[in-house]
Amino acid sequence: MAKDPTGINQKHSDDEFKKHHKELLDNISDLAYICDAKANILYVNSIFEKLTGHKPQEFIGKSFAPLFDSENLNKAMDCYARTLKGEAPKFELSFKDTGIICEYKNLPRRDRDGNIIGVIGIARDISERRRTEDNLRMRGERYKMFFINSPLAIFCFDAKGVVTECNDNFINILGSSRKKVIGFNMLASLRDEKMRAALVASLNGEVGFFEGEYVSVTGGKRSVIRVRFSPICSKDGIVTEGIGIAEDISVLNGWERALQQERNFFEGLINSLPGVMYLFDKDGRFLRWNKNLEAVSGYTSDEIQKISPLDLFGPKDRDLISSRIKEVFEKGSASVEAELLSKDGQRIPFFLTGLRISMGKDIYLVGMGLDITEFKQMETGLLRAQRLESLGTLAGGIAHGFNNLLTPILLNISFLKNSAGPGSESYNRLSEMENVVDRAKGLAQRLLIFSRGGAPLKQTLALAKPLKEAILLALRDSSSKCDLSIPDDLFPVEADEGQIIQAITNIVTNADQAMPEGGTIKARAENCVVRQGSALPLTAGNYVRISIEDKGEGIAESNLEKIFDPFFTTRENMSGLGLTAAYSIIKKHNGYIDVKSQVAAGTTFNIYLPSSEKKAAKIMEKGRPVHGGGKILIMDDEDMIRSMLSEVLSSLGYAVEAAKDGKEAMDMYKRAVESGQPFDAAILDLTIPGSIGGKETIKELLNIDPEVRAIVSSGYFNDPIMSEFEKYGFKGALIKPYKMSDLIKTVQKLLGAPEK
Repeated sequence: MAKDPTGINQKHSDDEFKKHHKELLDNISDLAYICDAKANILYVNSIFEKLTGHKPQEFIGKSFAPLFDSENLNKAMDCYARTLKGEAPKFELSFKDTGIICEYKNLPRRDRDGNIIGVIGIARDISERRRTEDNLRMRGERYKMFFINSPLAIFCFDAKGVVTECNDNFINILGSSRKKVIGFNMLASLRDEKMRAALVASLNGEVGFFEGEYVSVTGGKRSVIRVRFSPICSKDGIVTEGIGIAEDISVLNGWERALQQERNFFEGLINSLPGVMYLFDKDGRFLRWNKNLEAVSGYTSDEIQKISPLDLFGPKDRDLISSRIKEVFEKGSASVEAELLSKDGQRIPFFLTGLRISMGKDIYLVGMGLDITEFKQMETGLLRAQRLESLGTLAGGIAHGFNNLLTPILLNISFLKNSAGPGSESYNRLSEMENVVDRAKGLAQRLLIFSRGGAPLKQTLALAKPLKEAILLALRDSSSKCDLSIPDDLFPVEADEGQIIQAITNIVTNADQAMPEGGTIKARAENCVVRQGSALPLTAGNYVRISIEDKGEGIAESNLEKIFDPFFTTRENMSGLGLTAAYSIIKKHNGYIDVKSQVAAGTTFNIYLPSSEKKAAKIMEKGRPVHGGGKILIMDDEDMIRSMLSEVLSSLGYAVEAAKDGKEAMDMYKRAVESGQPFDAAILDLTIPGSIGGKETIKELLNIDPEVRAIVSSGYFNDPIMSEFEKYGFKGALIKPYKMSDLIKTVQKLLGAPEK
């Protein structure tokens, strides 16, 4: 093709290109802009008017400064200056007149010689994304989870009313023996007509209830019992067998009556949760659930009793759900995302969790589900890093709300244990419940570590006892054995006990998972000295070395450097966050983790923690707490926490007054000082949504009384105020959830131990 010596065709081509280029820019949803070196606008596309509320011609050749308020303008000019230096900053600003938030990306604009003569860039409207993220945070803060259940007498019967199986609690209620109870024909032998009518109702496909005095025909024991007869039907609706749940309510006095009242209270609380909650056995029979499960699924209470968990999901998710249920019963816990299929065919995305629990000799699955519809909608429009940031915020909000809910529960259990007394069956059951809440507390801590990390709340600690307890608890339901060697004379360390135990638990769990068929895990702890010039990246000094060794599958050398990376894992259906959290915790304690591994031979983790020159505080003696005296102000926005704190402290001789927010607390404290009857101490919640929290309140209390003795309390253990509370004027800190012993120890440390 011959050249065009006149350049006319080339000019025509350039004009066409510019025309198409302008059409393209005017039809994109993002704002494109070009500015000169003095921040004057040379070009904007048509979306400019929608985002700013101004026509483009109003600003062509003029500075963009009037578009922003002073705060956003300072940020804009800073990023503009960086761009003129050759950088390519990414930042967010909101327009003054419309309030629309945009995410900007600036690039230097250069002439043909490469000199920077201005800025080109693009801005994307992220207002909707920000609103979605704010909604998720609020949802996370509101979101609360709780489940309580205690062992009951359970028995099974066939379609003729003959007892086919029962647990020991049922035999104890009857005052009989297994030989007499199994094969006992209730339909033919029951003397009480009301109880017999309840049984007949269940054999006809309905749920039967009975409560009253019962004299056993097999054992002759007189009891006041409460019984629920539930039918189990075939697909054709024919009753094939039934299950009964009985409890002896003749002994519900003293602490047992209080426990029954607490159970009724928490039953109502469970039904007020925004998520779904469920409990079912290994055969897939629903035993407990909250009202939200009925509302979301569309099934009635009677219908839920007749279906299995798999019936709540579509065909494409049933195999996945089935495998996760199996994983819970085999390994202890699992989680999954799946679409819940309602009775009317609606599909709702849920994040579901399951935890294995034991009641007597039987095991069950208890779990909860969170509707993640909004999250899924947001997820499609965010990059992976933005999703992780939102998940972190959501995790932190859930953990904070969870800790707020666990606090009165843990205090209640501690209070009831104190009433029951060590050695009783009730005390042991309450201890099991306390262990379950402790495990839930650990999950909340993992969520907070995942969401934002956080400085540890350190104290001088003797490691031997908590190490032993944590390792044995981590392997309690495992097929692996533990070879434990932890002496009592370990150096004291400056550490956050909860975080250290979480790190050790994660590593022990990792070792257990490396041996699917079981094996022996060696756990060792010893004092050691790191000398100057050591190969370890540690300063010279005394350390406690903790070693966890397994004989499992081992780690390939190529993967050793990746094991602490978030989300790296070689195991199917695992997240890899456990070792990441452990690494983060040990690093925050100025320690070090060393890993040695050989494929098919096993892995050893060596954890080094620097020793402390201080003496470890003595652990509070078990038994009944010592009574004290003084006047204490409580500030918390949660009614249950205020109520339980008041009850516990009042029972120990303290005078207690409670406030729901900072303003009320300030007024009460000021009036007390003016009346000549000041408070001896205050317990202040750090975060009060929509009102004045502990950080602002302590400032005012210090103005009123420079000698104020205040304790800060929060479920956000990773907030810097919790680890550096003295810098803000507090004298102590309580991380939610806490036990009655933790509360008393902190208060008595502040006010001084009472005289004996």
